[in-house]
Amino acid sequence: MAENDTTKNVNLGTINSRIKYFIESILRITPNEFSRNIGKNRSDWLYRILKNEVEPGPKTLNQIFEVYPEHKVWILTGEKANEPEENLSNTSFENLKIDDKLTEIYKLTLGKLSMQEKDIMLLDRKVDILNRQNELMMNEIKNLKNLIQELIDH
Repeated sequence: MAENDTTKNVNLGTINSRIKYFIESILRITPNEFSRNIGKNRSDWLYRILKNEVEPGPKTLNQIFEVYPEHKVWILTGEKANEPEENLSNTSFENLKIDDKLTEIYKLTLGKLSMQEKDIMLLDRKVDILNRQNELMMNEIKNLKNLIQELIDH
């Protein structure tokens, strides 16, 4: 794959560099915000990609493309014809068509909803654990009451 350069002479020859450019120059958001947008609570995985320590795996790429499907080809290949425009996020929201506004709102809320769903699942698991612990404690109390009653009766 040939190296592509933007007008700012940024090397976009690797998928890692394109992801970094996409986050910083196109979306103009922090890695933490990007991570949340695609439904991840932590961003340490992303910093490893941005520092070229690892390449993104298929699962991570699929999560990115679920939220940003229109940029899939460019992120994967770096083809100039598919390169996103800079300052995409600076487009006046009021000047967008209704469908575009809905798309932007969807993208912004998708990550938040995913995080809330994960939080709900974790809370459900904690409730199940607490219910099991409560059941065990109630059985212990019942056994202790029976033992005390037996001691009193003898």
